[in-house]
Amino acid sequence: MHCILISACEKRALKKTRAVLDSYAIRTGQSSWQAPMTMEGLKEIRSALKKTATRQTAVAAYVNYGMRRMKLVWVVGSKHRFNLEGAYPVASTSKQQKQLQVPEWVRAASLLAGAAGDVHDIGKASEHFQSKLSPAMAGQMLKDDVRHEWLSMKLLQQMRKNNWNWPEAWKNIDRNLTDLTLGERTKIRKQFLLNELEAVDYLVVTHHGLLGDNNWYPNADLHVREKHPRVEQFTCAGDLNDSIFKSHQNRMARLAKMTQATEDQQLYWKALALHSRAALIHADHTVSAEQFSETKPENVSLFANTKIKNSPQGKKERMQDQPLDWHLQQVGDRAAYIATKMMTDLNLAGLSEQTVEFICQPSTLPRFQWQNLVAHALQKQINKMPDTPCLLLNIAGTGSGKTRMNLRAACILRPNDPRLAIALNLRSLTLQTGDALKSSMNLSDDEIAVIIGDHVSQKLFNESRANASVADEDENLPEPVFDAYAQDQDLPQWLHPLFTKIVKGKRGVDKVAQNVLASPLLVSTIDYLIAAGEPHRQGHHVKALLRIMSSDLILDEIDGYEPKSLIAVLRLVQLAAMYGRHVICSSATLSATVADSIYRAFESGIELRAALYKEPQKFIAAIADNELKPKILVQKSHEPSVFNQVYQQHLDELQHVLTVKAEQPYRLARLASIENPSVDQWKRTILEQTEALHQQHRWSLKKQDKKLSFGLIRVANIKHAIDLAKHLSGRLPHAQIACYHAHDWLISRFHKEKRLDFLLTRHKNGTKRPTGNEHIYTDEEILSIVQTSNAIDIPLIVIATPVEEVGRDHDFDWAIIDASSVQSIVQTAGRVNRHRLNIVQHPNIVIPQFNYKYCANKDRTQPKKQAVFNRPGYEGYVDTKKQYKSQDLSQLLPWSNNELVVDARLRFNANTCDFTKYDDEQIQKFNQDFFASEGEQLFSNIQVNAALLTEQLYKDTCLRDMQNQEVYSFDVEDDELSIYQHFPDSVELNIQTGKYEQAVKSVTFNIEPAPDNAWLSLSPAQLKELTLEYGLAVQEGCKLSLSVYNDQSPQWIYHLGFGVYH
Repeated sequence: MHCILISACEKRALKKTRAVLDSYAIRTGQSSWQAPMTMEGLKEIRSALKKTATRQTAVAAYVNYGMRRMKLVWVVGSKHRFNLEGAYPVASTSKQQKQLQVPEWVRAASLLAGAAGDVHDIGKASEHFQSKLSPAMAGQMLKDDVRHEWLSMKLLQQMRKNNWNWPEAWKNIDRNLTDLTLGERTKIRKQFLLNELEAVDYLVVTHHGLLGDNNWYPNADLHVREKHPRVEQFTCAGDLNDSIFKSHQNRMARLAKMTQATEDQQLYWKALALHSRAALIHADHTVSAEQFSETKPENVSLFANTKIKNSPQGKKERMQDQPLDWHLQQVGDRAAYIATKMMTDLNLAGLSEQTVEFICQPSTLPRFQWQNLVAHALQKQINKMPDTPCLLLNIAGTGSGKTRMNLRAACILRPNDPRLAIALNLRSLTLQTGDALKSSMNLSDDEIAVIIGDHVSQKLFNESRANASVADEDENLPEPVFDAYAQDQDLPQWLHPLFTKIVKGKRGVDKVAQNVLASPLLVSTIDYLIAAGEPHRQGHHVKALLRIMSSDLILDEIDGYEPKSLIAVLRLVQLAAMYGRHVICSSATLSATVADSIYRAFESGIELRAALYKEPQKFIAAIADNELKPKILVQKSHEPSVFNQVYQQHLDELQHVLTVKAEQPYRLARLASIENPSVDQWKRTILEQTEALHQQHRWSLKKQDKKLSFGLIRVANIKHAIDLAKHLSGRLPHAQIACYHAHDWLISRFHKEKRLDFLLTRHKNGTKRPTGNEHIYTDEEILSIVQTSNAIDIPLIVIATPVEEVGRDHDFDWAIIDASSVQSIVQTAGRVNRHRLNIVQHPNIVIPQFNYKYCANKDRTQPKKQAVFNRPGYEGYVDTKKQYKSQDLSQLLPWSNNELVVDARLRFNANTCDFTKYDDEQIQKFNQDFFASEGEQLFSNIQVNAALLTEQLYKDTCLRDMQNQEVYSFDVEDDELSIYQHFPDSVELNIQTGKYEQAVKSVTFNIEPAPDNAWLSLSPAQLKELTLEYGLAVQEGCKLSLSVYNDQSPQWIYHLGFGVYH
């Protein structure tokens, strides 16, 4: 194609851009270039220009669109220099712009944030706090008996009562100190915030963290630590400037006038407080980071914080810095400013038109034609109702291209500069995840950010036991740390202070966090975004919230979360809806129970939006799959919903279609009976079924007499997976056994995933690829295994934990499923015959009659009455003492002559499948307390509950229970294996370098040798070599994190073939 590049650069940018463009194209004028070029070449130019782009840069690229015209593809730099079609202005005139219409609720949020900021730290005026900031106390972490923000709230309440008399407010401040009062309400039991006075008190008292509780009833426990606090806590150390209180009163008076006629009061204050509180935290965070002066300010009696400065003797010392008056005035003004900016100036880059066009191009393959129908239906609806928030539930079947459809739908729903956040239900992503998406969607490097950190920094392992040395004088804990890769992106100027960090005493830009917000497409584990819905997470809450506010949200495999984790995810859905964003959820097995909770979360977000705008809001709900026409509903907040009936009807129709298709099944399961349940009997059954399945589904390698098959054995947890791998490797010497789970060195897991992704991508393609196995015929490793084996039959077996169920696009010949839930059966079955879709005559899946936990319980001298479909699974989820009526899978599943077609019907139909019925009952019972169309629904009820004031509610519905993580790495020198434990919380002096580095100590693991038939396993020396090949440091690639429960001190065992366990 032909390409023209036009430069409208100024000043220094002229020289830089000309140097780039001259190296790729022919200059045809003072500011124009042209050349024949591929899309890859154009992408490369764009990346090169981005690296040198400044505010003076503006380069537009055009390609020929048909024979007669050119089309704008992208603009690097100042987009406003060209219009949407790429036209350059002939002349410009300046005229008074109309003032931007700021919604009334945004002005109210600005006033609330500013009013709270004015007084948020007045509690620091105590003698105790000022003493704490003095140089004499430097290095000593003196904990407050009463936290300063609690004192700030109590002082504010006293000031309102006594006509804003500051000295008077301190008198009797210790009376009823532990009573939680908001505004004029003396008992906070059921209701959330009711007016502006309660809202400002709430913002002041929670600007460092939410409230304590007793069974989710808010109280003073986290803020008042001593029943009899020291008298210094209640002694005033000086006066504050009257202008602080006048500013506060002024803002509050305007806020009261603006909000006096508010309907849906509770929803209004819930939404307004959330937005304003984020602005206040942002402002406090950024103002506190600024240094007021080089030395201690003179003639100041009250200070807000300290900084490390140069003493008169030239030493670095911690000294008082910001005057409290100045700090309060700055935070008040900054909070008011940010609350408005968050809604009016969050203009961040979206995907380029070129990328959107590529993603939205129609599907040509017959099996993906359903995507065109869905795209057309969404396009039609959004044209009628542009900018209307949409919830799309994509329940297309396994291998039907859901991921691409999700992206396509997002680009159709928001065609101009779409910004997306894809949150995956995985604990960790490898670089492959981002690379695969980048190549399949034609994304340029500067359009995608991938968060690959698998969990938050170790410093946050247990906040309640946090080491005081990692907190500052406000007792703020450090933010979590994530690993991410992305190209540098620019942010609006007002956001820059939020992304500064102190490294070795110097201020710098946190490029990673900045790029994660600014990139048009974010791909991450859900862990990064989840803090947006967790107000107690402070600084990270604000950064994640900014991403949610500015992106449409795609949630993959949404029903793969356990109920507690799902609630945390649904808080994101609610927030996205409140800010008018689209949400796309996908899963092939989305039950009516989970769909109800997702819908209610989105609907409740729209109700919050309606309360803010003081008028009903419309929204779109769409249901799509690869078998039926999409269903699209237009709903209005505050009107009865018909979603549940329509969704159930859709599932009924879908099951009817799947029943017809089941006559020619792709996945057929067989029950494996276990007469006398025991672990030995369970292992024997697995062994017998492995041999039988291989015999029925083996295939010949081209021009060889050897028979292969790829098999998957799904086991609930790591220890039992490794135990089974050891057992089978001894009993099946002719087989190749691999173990795939989370307790593996990063480079080893990367290697296994890369090999499995290659071998088990088995799409057919006419005469070119008639079997889907053609790439395996020439694979060097497989040919080597075949040539060195004396056996005719060579089963290649992967024993995997649930990490294989989600996010892996693999096609096995057969599987054995140790069931934890109906979900685990359907999801694991989706990895069998996934790409080739051969109609099967013999069962290609086996389900043992009893799972491992049941058999292990039966081995006890006195078997317990206990749940066996749990962790993972739902049995006993709401009440641990209750079990399912049966734990026998011959009764729980709807077998017909010991056979069962496994498809989505199994997950949808609670009438015919008891396992589904029991699982759904547990999920529904739990969800009703938080997000559901009925029940207490604490997070979605229009009668907002005071429990939302408490930190514990969010901790009880967190994404993952905080576990202790032990971090290890290894190195190999002269065939000698050394293993090291890393301690992220502590540093030590490295004598060789003279620098302080993360503390590390040498440890011993018990080592078990790898059997000859351990497959996909590399020796430590090979793993080290592979790490270096990929350009990684040894301690990064040869590293793993191990979860430790209940304060255990396990002795770890490194099995050289199958991974680490204890």
